[in-house]
Amino acid sequence: MAAPVQDTIADRVEREREWHDKRFGGNDASRGRVAAFTGSLTLEALRRVYAAAKPLCLGKNVLDYGCSFGEASLLFRSYGAATVEGIDISPVAVQGATEAAAKAGVTGVNFQAMNAEVLEFPDASFELVFGVAILHHLDLDRACAEIARVLKPSGAAVFLEPLGHNPVINYVRRATPNERTEDEHPLLRRDFAVLDRHFGVVDKNFVNLLTLLTAPLVGIPGRESLRRGLNVADRVLLRAVPAVGTYAWNVVLTMKNPRPRVASTV
Repeated sequence: MAAPVQDTIADRVEREREWHDKRFGGNDASRGRVAAFTGSLTLEALRRVYAAAKPLCLGKNVLDYGCSFGEASLLFRSYGAATVEGIDISPVAVQGATEAAAKAGVTGVNFQAMNAEVLEFPDASFELVFGVAILHHLDLDRACAEIARVLKPSGAAVFLEPLGHNPVINYVRRATPNERTEDEHPLLRRDFAVLDRHFGVVDKNFVNLLTLLTAPLVGIPGRESLRRGLNVADRVLLRAVPAVGTYAWNVVLTMKNPRPRVASTV
C-alpha cells in the first residue's frame, strides 16, 4: 500500500531540514565545487534580483522566504524596510541569522524556523516576499498558495530561481549530486503555469545564458571582461528572442496581483 500523501510530505520536509542543517553547519565538505566556477555568474543574478526587490521594500513589511544566514534580511533593513521576518527550514540557519543581526546591531528583524509551505502568518501580512533559490526545493503549488495568501493585494513576490532546460547545466547537476538535495527540481516551463494560477502578473527576467560559456575559464586572464561582454549580449539576445530564455541558468521572477486561494493540484 502506498504511503499516505502527508507522510510523503513530512519525509520530504525532514530530508530538506537535515540537508540544510548540515550545509549551514559547515559539515558538508563536498558543497561548493560548482560555486568555484559560477561565482561571478551568481553575483550577476543576485544583483538582478536585489535590484528588482529594492524599490519595493521601502517602508514595507518584508518576508525573507528561506532566509539562510539573514544576509538579505539585513540588506532590506538598510534599504528602509519597516520590518523583516525571516524564515528557514533549518534551525541552524535561523540561529546564524539571529546572531548576525545581533552582531550588526540591526533591529526590526526576526528569524524563525518554519516550513515554507505552511506559513504561520496571517493573511495579507507582507508587501514584499523575497527568496533566492528556494521555490525549486518546494511543492510549488503549495508554496505559491501560501505566498499569495500572506501577500497584500498591492504587494509583490520577487524570487531568483534556477531553470531546468539547459542540457549542459543538467549534465553538471547529474555529475555533482552531493551539491543539491534529493527533492529539488529546477523550474521548467510547465511550472510557470503554476505561478499563473496564483498570481495575475508573473514577469520573468532570464539571467545567465551566453555568460555560462565563461564558467570553465576560472583563473584565465580576461574571464571577467568576457563575462561582462556576454552579459550585454545576453540582454540583447533575450530581448530579441525571448523564447530562448528558458535555456538560461536562472530567472528573476516578479509576481504580483495574488489571486484568492485556489485548490491545490496535489
